[in-house]
Amino acid sequence: MRRSIALAIALLLVLMVPAAAPAMAADGTPPVGSVRVVHDDRANGLVRLNVTATDDLSGVTTVEVSSNGTTWASFPYAPEVDWAVFDPASGGSPGEGRRTVRVRWTDGSGNTSAPLTTTLVMLRAGALELPKPAVTGQVFTMRPIFPPNYVFEDEESCTWELRWGNTEALDVYPNETFGSITLAGNMGTTTFCGEWRVTLPWVPFPQFEIVFSSFGVTTEGLDGRHPRVVAAIGSTDRRIHSSNLPMVQLLPNKYTVAVGERVTYTAYPIGTTIKSTDMWGLVGPGGVPYAPKYGGTTFSFVPSRTGTWLVVWNGHVNRPYSLGAAYDPRARKADNTAPNTTAPVQRFAPGTAGPTVPVAISWSGTDVGWGIEKFQLQRSVDGGTWTTVTLPTPRTKTVTQQLAIGHSVRYRVRAKDAAGNWGSFDYGPTFTPRIRDDASLSITYSGAWSNPPDAIALGDTLHASASAGASATSTLIGRDIAWVAARGPGRGTARVYVDGTLRATVSLDASTDLPHQNVFRIHWSSDGSHVIKVAVASGAVNVDAFVVLH
Repeated sequence: MRRSIALAIALLLVLMVPAAAPAMAADGTPPVGSVRVVHDDRANGLVRLNVTATDDLSGVTTVEVSSNGTTWASFPYAPEVDWAVFDPASGGSPGEGRRTVRVRWTDGSGNTSAPLTTTLVMLRAGALELPKPAVTGQVFTMRPIFPPNYVFEDEESCTWELRWGNTEALDVYPNETFGSITLAGNMGTTTFCGEWRVTLPWVPFPQFEIVFSSFGVTTEGLDGRHPRVVAAIGSTDRRIHSSNLPMVQLLPNKYTVAVGERVTYTAYPIGTTIKSTDMWGLVGPGGVPYAPKYGGTTFSFVPSRTGTWLVVWNGHVNRPYSLGAAYDPRARKADNTAPNTTAPVQRFAPGTAGPTVPVAISWSGTDVGWGIEKFQLQRSVDGGTWTTVTLPTPRTKTVTQQLAIGHSVRYRVRAKDAAGNWGSFDYGPTFTPRIRDDASLSITYSGAWSNPPDAIALGDTLHASASAGASATSTLIGRDIAWVAARGPGRGTARVYVDGTLRATVSLDASTDLPHQNVFRIHWSSDGSHVIKVAVASGAVNVDAFVVLH
């Protein structure tokens, strides 16, 4: 009995001992935050930033700000900080202009977040924040930044305008196709004085100019220009599908306008409706106005002569705000003539030879009408289907391709003009890149040459000589011939003869080792038999291979 009581007491004492606290997990996660510009304290050279952040374990201890990503202003963490935007010692930059604001946070365990960014444009009077990059088809936010404690007056009006076009179109009127959307509100409302969030449409020249004005802020800089952004192409959709502010978008059925051909504009309302009191206006070349049209969602006209035709839509009657949109297409004489191109020409390009060789494909084009808008280059390998080659720009006329040894290739090209006319394809020759290794019996070596193994060289060998006058000669058939050699520090110089004529003196010297380079290249308009001779002039010269397009 006593033993049972003793065991019960011992068990009770064990249960009364408090359990050990669980071990704290190590904090390996940086803080998570956001950045937003609050106000522009221009009088004190500061901008206030909302830099709210959280950290689940060790807490946020520090926030840092920089516009150059090198020099950082450090603050004890607070949800808002005042940053010296113009001070380089604080990571700022002097004067007006665009700057990328970078913000990062550190927690109590020393974990630092990757920087978050926003774009701040400092202007003559006020500032503009652009939190996200401009991408067509995606929402773009434009946010005016006011001075601290700014009070809107009862009759204050805020106006937005989004313009687009090429640089010439935005700088000079009239010139090229230019479009715009305007919206304005007053009567004490701050709706139009806040941010504008709108999906960017695809337009032929996706350069957008942002205009904002109120009593306290204007986006005009000292040079008289407004901020511009070039949008990346995320979508080719021409429609604007969302806007937090009411607006109307005009869309033409075609961007290129010809005399005598009808063009139609359609008005697409967002957050509003088209009213019978809305007005369409047309101003012809020389500023000649035409009779307005009221109401309706479409407007058509036929340009009667060349020059700029301004199409305007206004909706300011029977609304508590004002809306507008405009286009000013330039009408030209009808162009029914297709552009012409030259046949693509192949040439060896500088670079490295190996399983593939670099070949430059070049062509040109002309158009007697509105001018060439773009080229289309296509390629067929081993007689297969034609595939389109992606060009760096629509009007690119030379592109370098890495072509596989032993496979036949043919190129064709055509052009499209600004009026939409396609020219016919022009075809280049069919050719095959082939390689003749240095060990080939078809290469004759004269003088002192060594043939050491070289794991980096083509075929794992190359011929080398430092004996002046030593030469390597080969007969090749093709349109293009290239000598392949290794470049490197302290290498020598050779004279290159083709068909008995000195064509070049080539130095193989380079700051770093560069194996199997196309060090000499020559082109003919047609296939033929040619003799190439590489003769040592001074120093160490090597022959890795000859390549030919035949």
